Amino acid sequence: MGHKRSAIVALGIAATMALSSNAFAATYASGSQPWYMTPGQIGPGIVINAPAGYGASWGQAFLAAGGATRTPGRNKVDGSLAGGIGFGNANKYVGVELDVGIISVDPNDGGFGEDGNVALKIHRNLPWNAAIAVGTMNGVRWGSGKNVPNSYYGSYTQVFFANPSSMTNRMPIFATIGYGNGQFQRLNGLTKSNMLGVFGSLAWQFVPRASLIADYTSETLDTGFSVIPFKTVPISLNFGAIDITQRVSNKQAFYASLGYVFNFS
Repeated sequence: MGHKRSAIVALGIAATMALSSNAFAATYASGSQPWYMTPGQIGPGIVINAPAGYGASWGQAFLAAGGATRTPGRNKVDGSLAGGIGFGNANKYVGVELDVGIISVDPNDGGFGEDGNVALKIHRNLPWNAAIAVGTMNGVRWGSGKNVPNSYYGSYTQVFFANPSSMTNRMPIFATIGYGNGQFQRLNGLTKSNMLGVFGSLAWQFVPRASLIADYTSETLDTGFSVIPFKTVPISLNFGAIDITQRVSNKQAFYASLGYVFNFS
């Protein structure tokens, strides 16, 4: 697998791995009291590939499945599975989120589970409607996952409100900015582990259960839509376009993912 293909595969996988941030970003203040996620209440996506400052704490976990329509040199869907669990308490101390991704889900393509990776995020919720995180993606890799660079990053997410006076829909805007190496660096530097790159994301939760997202990572621009289709069922649907400026390839790629969030505390 070449480095360009590795980059676009990583983008497709991120559509599922980002489910943790999507679900657990709802810790910002609502009115005069904080609103914390309870069973059956999750938020739509706030990032696509850029890691958000928010993450999972103890009592929160997720499972997700997704895929991208094509990668360079491969004209069929690349699928992936992901699961994550949180530890600690990001409101009082720090939260620690551990994610495992299975890149290979096709038994005819090397075997189920032959390729994968592990990600780790340490994060803290801040009292001014924000969160900060440091972490690693692809910290542990196997199979073709070794072709995706081990990546370290720091990330900050700030929440603003487009309709702050509303009692029912404050229309939060999630702005994420960060810096990292590996899959976050410039595309022409993917072979150099010491190069750094800026990433960012902007998401508008225009209704309580849906959001629009624009995301920039490793010189690629992605756009997406995330929705919670059922009010009392913690399922998230996410889909959109990867690399809309065709920086990696001249063929447009699309992604879709489905995630389920568990609250067990």
